[in-house]
Amino acid sequence: RPRPPATTPPPANSFVAARRASNSGELAPSLVWEIERMSAAAVGHTLLVLATGVTLAVALTSPVLRRDVSGSFIDDVTRAAAEAGSAVSGFAEDFNLLQLAYLCGAANDWDVVSTLHAATFFVFVAVGPVLRTVTQLALLTLPLSPGVAHWLLAVSQHAAVFYGLDVMLVAVPLLQVTVENMSDGMFTPQTFALCRDTHCFQLAAVPLRAYRTLAVSVALFLLSGYDGSLTHRFLHAAAHPHDVPPPSCCRKSRAAEGR
Repeated sequence: RPRPPATTPPPANSFVAARRASNSGELAPSLVWEIERMSAAAVGHTLLVLATGVTLAVALTSPVLRRDVSGSFIDDVTRAAAEAGSAVSGFAEDFNLLQLAYLCGAANDWDVVSTLHAATFFVFVAVGPVLRTVTQLALLTLPLSPGVAHWLLAVSQHAAVFYGLDVMLVAVPLLQVTVENMSDGMFTPQTFALCRDTHCFQLAAVPLRAYRTLAVSVALFLLSGYDGSLTHRFLHAAAHPHDVPPPSCCRKSRAAEGR
């Protein structure tokens, strides 16, 4: 009795497409387990990208650092204002990353240089990370045609280049160390007549609780967002099943080597 030929499975470019393909009955029995295993892995990657997106949203909208101004000069100004019947406020203020991007342009009344500075900051802090996360979720959850999936994968890969939250992770404590010491050393009784002691004017950038969320978001992005990360390799393998091994941070794929 002749054995019926095995049918070729349709391309599955997302978790939803893989589930539909496995339930259609068009797959050979030996391939069903592979599709189901791939779907289970896609669930894990989807949860990983979702966690990255949630922590990213919290890090962008919650206060990351506080501007704290202290010293004897600030105490004298506050005391003099109180004696005059007025209150002085605004020395200490909290900022999130989106507000910092706005301040880059508002500092010089949105001239050409400050506008470019603010736009660059916004692209690397918000646009790139959000676009990378959204495109990965679309690839993992939406039923896409091969052409659209390949195009979206390329867009997602290019968006990962514009990721600057890892730089902010280093910049916040660096700002805390440098600005505090510089401001404390610039205003002394020898350089500023209104100073009455060595701790006259001290400007500090204090990391807040959302800074820890930023650190968690960057750590999750290392696993899901960077080129060569686990999720990037999984999506590349789904879109290019014949490219073995998928690209990693240390080894080029066959498709990349053939270009």
